[in-house]
Amino acid sequence: MADIKDSIIDPVIFLPGITASSLSDRYSVPDKMVWNAATYAFPVSYKSRYDQIVMHPANNFNYETDEPASIYPRSVFSIAYKEFFDVLRKELSRKNKKILEKSCNKKSCNISGEVPVYPFPYDWRQPLENVELQLDKFVDEVIKRTKLMPDYNRVGWSGDITLIGHSMGGYIAASYAMNAQKNAELKNIEKISRLITLAAPFKGSVDVPFNMTRKSLRYKTLRLLPSSYYLIPGEVYVVDNNKASLEKKGLFRTKNWQQSVINDLNCHIQGIQVSDIPLEDIGTGEDLLEKMLVQASTYRDNLIGTINGSNKFTRDNFLVIVGIGQDTLAEVYIYDKNGKKFKFTGAEVKEGKEGNDHVYALGDGTVTQKSAYWKKLRSKSLVVGFSLDDYRDEIKDWLFLAASGFPNRINTNRYNIHANLPNLNDVQSRIVHFLTSKEVIVDKSKYGYTMGKIIKDKDKT
Repeated sequence: MADIKDSIIDPVIFLPGITASSLSDRYSVPDKMVWNAATYAFPVSYKSRYDQIVMHPANNFNYETDEPASIYPRSVFSIAYKEFFDVLRKELSRKNKKILEKSCNKKSCNISGEVPVYPFPYDWRQPLENVELQLDKFVDEVIKRTKLMPDYNRVGWSGDITLIGHSMGGYIAASYAMNAQKNAELKNIEKISRLITLAAPFKGSVDVPFNMTRKSLRYKTLRLLPSSYYLIPGEVYVVDNNKASLEKKGLFRTKNWQQSVINDLNCHIQGIQVSDIPLEDIGTGEDLLEKMLVQASTYRDNLIGTINGSNKFTRDNFLVIVGIGQDTLAEVYIYDKNGKKFKFTGAEVKEGKEGNDHVYALGDGTVTQKSAYWKKLRSKSLVVGFSLDDYRDEIKDWLFLAASGFPNRINTNRYNIHANLPNLNDVQSRIVHFLTSKEVIVDKSKYGYTMGKIIKDKDKT
């Protein structure tokens, strides 16, 4: 059995995107759901639940403002991910059983072949460093549980884990697997042998600052959650005297944010004061914004620097799946209003005024290709792109895509494929193939690449 331990398929841990883990409050008996997909879709009906999920700025955002409470992540969003789990569990287990059967000459081996694919619902409100600590404990748990499975115990399994993350989950997974934050408290990162990210916003998404500055309840809530700031893009165009100048890390500077965001943070701080936590220990709304921006900016810099530098991941064990070909908001412009107020917009500068047309680039509808991959990343990983054409033979996925991300205009270039990438059959096939074979296979059809387009160094971002 010694030679088979390296062939057995490793267990998988999957991290969903932001807001895709339901949250429950165990302080209630029985525990009460305080966040799920319906909360986001119908914010007016769930106002009290929005209030419940806001984090207290003390103790590094570990606890809720509305106490007593004990909110924990309950499960991943099944509509978005159930098919993904069903396919991976079935296909990986089928292939694993064939591997194990070759190594066993006795009929009494009783091989099941099951490969565990664990969802990791996490508290997406918190700073991402906190989530990495929670993930580290879960990796240790999965290793101990897998060693109790007869198939893995029998062959002397090495204890390696495959990490897969979608959207913000991919952002966290990459940082954790590479120990980009150099956190000495992480004990199990060396156990991550393969890394797969789907639509990870490595350099942020323009959608995030736009959503955070809208007036509706659900968007205003984003301002009070530290995790939101990890997903903002760094680049911003500051318009002064009808001229736009690019600031590479402009959105990580407090001075470039709308006053309404700072006002909301001030109101939040004023409303939560208690005698044991003096105002000066928390600071003003501007202080709190600065803290969250610095934390998010440092996290981003550490991850990009680690990816561009030397780490254990190569094209053999690092798969990057991205959405391509769709119009995606690409730039942020800030207009000075009387020298005091600022306004975010995606519009170009036209005749000294805000233009009416947003600035788009190609991407998945949420994350641009420039944010999802770049030259250094392509040289260190296998980058595979999927476009709207890959949905044309999948009626169910096409209907789900149309329902969940209806285009802004009657234009197929405006479909948002970001959220639905895990449901695409060819994405699932590519992942199974990557985890079970060292060969790279790309099949062409009349619609292009049926298992995605491999993006090479010479391709433009």
